[in-house]
Amino acid sequence: MHVIIGIDCSTTGSKAVAFAADGTGVAEARRRYDRSSPAPGWQEEDPDDWWTATRTALHELWARGHSAADVACVGLSGQMHSLVLLGEAGDLLAPAILWSDQRTVAECEEITDRIGASK
Repeated sequence: MHVIIGIDCSTTGSKAVAFAADGTGVAEARRRYDRSSPAPGWQEEDPDDWWTATRTALHELWARGHSAADVACVGLSGQMHSLVLLGEAGDLLAPAILWSDQRTVAECEEITDRIGASK
């Protein structure tokens, strides 16, 4: 049976869902990951956790009788804009700064004061 795989890497975890060709849900698996707040208003995650959770969720689907060979196509979605800093070799330089991080509030307010709010 061919399946369509949907993968969502959200702010709280990764989810993998298998659908039949007619759109009927066949199986799903979720894996949560931790968010840290090392200072007030800061929101960070380890991008390696995103990848590990996604792989684990997919392996759970495979354990339920599906395999990568059954996959007809894959759809991806993810959390909003976040900053992932990579080195020259593609290595992570720091935790990801999430879209919900508030450490630039003062700068955003200054920009708004200078040019006005967007409409």
